Amino acid sequence: MVAVAQTPKKDFSRVIKNEIKGLNMITLDAACDSIGWPIPPGIGIDIYGVEDNGGFVAGNNVYGDKAKGNYFDISASAANYVTRIILGLGPANGANGGNLTKPVSIKILDGTSGTPGAVLGTYQSTLQEMNLRRFNFTLVTFNTPVTLPASKKFFLILDFNGFTWTPTTNPALNDSIALLNNSSEPAINTGWEQYSNNSWHTMLEGWNKNYIFHIYPLVSETVDGCGGTLPVIFGTFTGKSTSIGIDLNWQTITETNNQRFEVERSTDALKFTSVGTVATKAVNGNHQGQLNYQFTDATPAPGVNYYRIRQIDKDGSSEYSKMVKVSYNIQESNSIVRNYYPNPVSDKLFIQLGAGIRQVETVRITDASGKIISAQKPAVSPEGIMNVSTKGLRSGLNFATVILPDGQQSTIKVMKD
Repeated sequence: MVAVAQTPKKDFSRVIKNEIKGLNMITLDAACDSIGWPIPPGIGIDIYGVEDNGGFVAGNNVYGDKAKGNYFDISASAANYVTRIILGLGPANGANGGNLTKPVSIKILDGTSGTPGAVLGTYQSTLQEMNLRRFNFTLVTFNTPVTLPASKKFFLILDFNGFTWTPTTNPALNDSIALLNNSSEPAINTGWEQYSNNSWHTMLEGWNKNYIFHIYPLVSETVDGCGGTLPVIFGTFTGKSTSIGIDLNWQTITETNNQRFEVERSTDALKFTSVGTVATKAVNGNHQGQLNYQFTDATPAPGVNYYRIRQIDKDGSSEYSKMVKVSYNIQESNSIVRNYYPNPVSDKLFIQLGAGIRQVETVRITDASGKIISAQKPAVSPEGIMNVSTKGLRSGLNFATVILPDGQQSTIKVMKD
């Protein structure tokens, strides 16, 4: 690619700002020396775009940048190694129909001279892994702790030199990657970038602002400091309102000694309760690579629900995913059945019908195999609530289908104690 002389830009638009929510603000062990983490109060978490959909200031763009990262000077520290990093990643998408095979690497470079020098250590990855980590703060562990130079000056960079960018109205059609960044963090480090001609420059030179990237080293005095490998590294986590509740989908990138996941729900984002358990798909709890999980909350609260996934290790230790917020509008999600409770049930299930519905033809109860357990025509109270018998149901998953006189019907999932 031909080198482009990057002159400072006058105007940027903040892109995908509305998606930077519910980030996993990682809590570290007190013995772990984190450089710049936690983020000081009032510091922005942003992604800036180049004008005319030219890409990302904080990542790949029309100028053909090859790498972005920060310079660190910890010469006053006794630390000798970088063991892990906190990576704050924005968009990460592949061009040409979503090609996610291109390599991405996280590198530590010698900074003794004040400019990027020799490579001291590399975490080799792919765009696919970065896509799973996007819009979040995640921990990355180097396979071998990286020894710092005697000067304790180094660069921590995200290298994407094989990416390409063609101007387009849709950034997702290019190789997209960007670090979360800001332009107001205290001067604990300096943002740098590598141009298309391989030369290195501060962000201030190229963009007229000292952009700082949300990528932080965790350092230690010994090779085994700052913790080992996390039992689970989460990828994406999403929720969607459906006619039978809220569907949750999450991914894991790696699993080590994992046992299960607990799905927790809250209506205020403060107090959470467990609403279900999902077993790991990893053989013996160990897996390298993507695994996909799904869970349906059949009884969400009307309005806003908050969810998080608690991963439980074989030794009982646990960690949490980021939190997602899902709005559940009962009348829109299911016009026949507005709500039902309790779930799991014992002998009685109460079903609240949608607005204006005060008569049903049948409530058919079936087990998970489709076998009909009962067919009832319960009375409907003036408030639109029915009392349905669930005697005879086996423990586990069952279904209740509400059929109206005009033939309309709606099926809900019912768990039996």
